[in-house]
Amino acid sequence: MRLVNGIDSAPAAVSRCFATAIREALNNTVKHSQARNVSITLRDFPALWQLCVQDDGTVRRSSAEAVAMQFIRPNDSTGIGISDIEERARALGGSAICGPYHEGWRVFVSIPKPASGSETTQPEKGAH
Repeated sequence: MRLVNGIDSAPAAVSRCFATAIREALNNTVKHSQARNVSITLRDFPALWQLCVQDDGTVRRSSAEAVAMQFIRPNDSTGIGISDIEERARALGGSAICGPYHEGWRVFVSIPKPASGSETTQPEKGAH
């Protein structure tokens, strides 16, 4: 496993989203893949935070079907599932793409940063 962490700090919600995505991605790699290597890359760009978990394994047919079923049955008790990774990313205004990529499987999550000045408070209606 190789970890490249380029994020010095992020809001707790982003950290939790990435932590659960990493946990699920690694769990799926162990359970469903014949990977020998996996890389986890966290990036801090001016407008977004990004996570990429990539393995080099071939997904076994029965395992690929089990992973695909998580899209259909996201409440399956086997883990948080790919659909939950996507749901968590969307809840933060971001996106997630999970699936086969090159010679393995990739979980790719992007979360946008708040626009500068969006933290300013607006006066309440009727305030003088």
